[in-house]
Amino acid sequence: MFVKKLEPYNIYFANFETQYDVTSTLIRIQEYYESPSELFRNKVFDLDSYMDWCASEHKGVFSYFVDWVGFNVPGEVIRNWYLDFWAIGYRNKEKELISKLPVNSNEPWYLIATHKSETTTTINHEISHALWYLNGEYRASCENLINQLPNKSKELMIVWLKENGYCDNVINDEITAYLSTVDDIKDMSKETKISKKDLISIHNLFKEQFDKYSGNIVK
Repeated sequence: MFVKKLEPYNIYFANFETQYDVTSTLIRIQEYYESPSELFRNKVFDLDSYMDWCASEHKGVFSYFVDWVGFNVPGEVIRNWYLDFWAIGYRNKEKELISKLPVNSNEPWYLIATHKSETTTTINHEISHALWYLNGEYRASCENLINQLPNKSKELMIVWLKENGYCDNVINDEITAYLSTVDDIKDMSKETKISKKDLISIHNLFKEQFDKYSGNIVK
């Protein structure tokens, strides 16, 4: 794993060797941030407890390590996680990651993470999350686009996101990330049930904003 700051923003990009490496390292941090279950969101928990709960929700199957490829967490959330989990201790993988991040910084920052086999689309998706948090102009422009979405398309996006485990407080952030960086319109149309014609039109509007605000990022 290596961590690189993506100038000019305070975005820290952690790139891991494998999907297993990134998911097994970020699992407790990510679920502390936006787990769909109140048992874990903003709570202190051991890994076994989360794995057991997750398997119980999926007919006895725990597939987290192959389900997810990218992660994004605001710096203040990581700081809170770090302070809260001190009581039960950190895993070695978590310690290594934390040692490379500005956990005690007073400035806003953001962590994105994936693994080396992932595509530019995945990285851009996570960068969109970081921009949503760090850049008020980007967030405002995309919120305006969300408000202008056709009601049916917006409803379908929300249903699809919730079916995929996203909680209410990140819906607009996720709508923006998916619609601004999607590269397979046909597949996303099939999954969300939004027509390809409408999806192309919507994607172009969001991509324009993403390109405007991410164009100067040094990857």
